[in-house]
Amino acid sequence: MVSRFQRWALSFALASVVVTPSFAWSAGWYDNFNDGNAKDGSPQTWVTTPLPGVYSATTGDYLLSAPGDPDGAEGADFDDNSVIASVNSNFPGDVYVRTQALVLPGPNEGEVGGTMGVFARYNPASVSGYAAILSNGGDLQLLLVDEGIPFQLDSIDLEVDTAADALIQLDVIGDLLNVYVWRPGTAKPTEPVMTSNDSTFTSGHAGIVYNENDDNTIGVFRFATASDAPLPAPVAVDVEVVIVVAGVPEPSTFALLATAALGACFRKRR
Repeated sequence: MVSRFQRWALSFALASVVVTPSFAWSAGWYDNFNDGNAKDGSPQTWVTTPLPGVYSATTGDYLLSAPGDPDGAEGADFDDNSVIASVNSNFPGDVYVRTQALVLPGPNEGEVGGTMGVFARYNPASVSGYAAILSNGGDLQLLLVDEGIPFQLDSIDLEVDTAADALIQLDVIGDLLNVYVWRPGTAKPTEPVMTSNDSTFTSGHAGIVYNENDDNTIGVFRFATASDAPLPAPVAVDVEVVIVVAGVPEPSTFALLATAALGACFRKRR
């Protein structure tokens, strides 16, 4: 049971945070957000529209959230918003996407639920592509998202959840989709924990996604990487991280409606 947090400044020691070593690829990118800016093109430029929310790399991690219960969107569940960020780089074929992240609880009792994951062959204009997402309850889902509407390709329960750092990887090779999930400091599974076949999308961006199953929770992304060639094994190191969450900007009404539609898509078991 998570106790009530009295402050938004949380300090915690992580058993291991993954650092990916340098390697050669024919096309790809890597960002650990250590420069504190996800928009300056150094090393990457992240696209965060059309979904509103908080996207902040100022702590050296990429924090994604969409808190609040704004008025003006009748029937929307704003405790279940989704936010997506992708790198403005197209992969015309095979793509391998990996991130390490966890869900930070909100300041109030019971605010613990969140889902994090990766997108591949993603079109930010239409909010379409393949998503592999892991919830705080250990629910792993592989989704085909078409214009903001998800269709589940597969779902399984895992012992790994988002309460602590976890790695999730989605490989899209032709029409084969493979998903891997593991903890930092342990070996990446030799076989995917989930696999499916689909040929709906053939190209697109790669990125990350966070869905707040409970209001005020935050997705904390340590790094993200994508390549058109298989990714190397990560290397674990020990670090201590301090996270401070800033205020929340108010999104536009149009963007709120888009968030409501997609947020309902990513509602997960708590």
